[in-house]
Amino acid sequence: MTTANRRRFALDGAVTVTACAVAAVLLWQGAEYVGLVARAAEWQFGAADRYWPTLTVALAVLLGLLLVLLVLAVRRRRRDADAIAPAEHYRRALAGETRLLRLSAVLALIGVVGALVCYTTAERLSDAGPVRTVDASSGAAPVEGPALVIGRVDMTRIAVLTRTVLFARQQLFFAPIVDREGRARYLVELTRGETPRERWHAPRQGLLRRFPAARELAPLYQGAGVILDDRPYALLRSAATLRWTWYAAAAQCAAFGLVAGLFALLFRRRRRRLAALAPDADAATPG
Repeated sequence: MTTANRRRFALDGAVTVTACAVAAVLLWQGAEYVGLVARAAEWQFGAADRYWPTLTVALAVLLGLLLVLLVLAVRRRRRDADAIAPAEHYRRALAGETRLLRLSAVLALIGVVGALVCYTTAERLSDAGPVRTVDASSGAAPVEGPALVIGRVDMTRIAVLTRTVLFARQQLFFAPIVDREGRARYLVELTRGETPRERWHAPRQGLLRRFPAARELAPLYQGAGVILDDRPYALLRSAATLRWTWYAAAAQCAAFGLVAGLFALLFRRRRRRLAALAPDADAATPG
């Protein structure tokens, strides 16, 4: 293997690893509602009073990839400042198409694997298990699972969490358990009452899980004088609520993988056309 090919392989590896790391970090931030994705969500709430999770993560990943490709293009232009032979131009163009094809294929694989992991996790969720008693006034981290939460639910501060993923939509109604300092670590998913006088019912027993998606309600609660914890927990009516979250994550990963796969097919077609234009036998396919 020539020195030029070694450099191409090293560059391909660096680009692939960087792209995978960027995609993984942004997908994790989207699931945990932290970092860059959380800041983008807060800006969307302030500007449009809603949040588009799928579009936000997809655009962040795309911008990261475009930045990497821009850096590579600048380096290539500086390197090509001197006059080079047409055959070398061809080799470099083919190497670039190969690099884009590999990158797109890896990202598509990440999307597929992520979708399978999220779907499998959703299917394994269950309400079964011993019911533990959790004191909302305690500062200790609670054990997730079936629980009976002790605390006063503030029914005057009901918030609606609306999540739209692709063509699916979920609406959840929450009320906080607020301590004396105006902080809320626990949210309770409400159920509609059986009579008009009892419009909402706040169950004390359900499935207690850490619920990062509830951080989307932080700006709303802050306006109502309630500070939502950075790691909120939600007492959910059943595992079905949490399954929707994982199904939504699976759908986002699948959509991400599909788009990356379409780009891979496009770059594969472009590479085949370019390979058919080989100027001579010396212009072998890189790698």
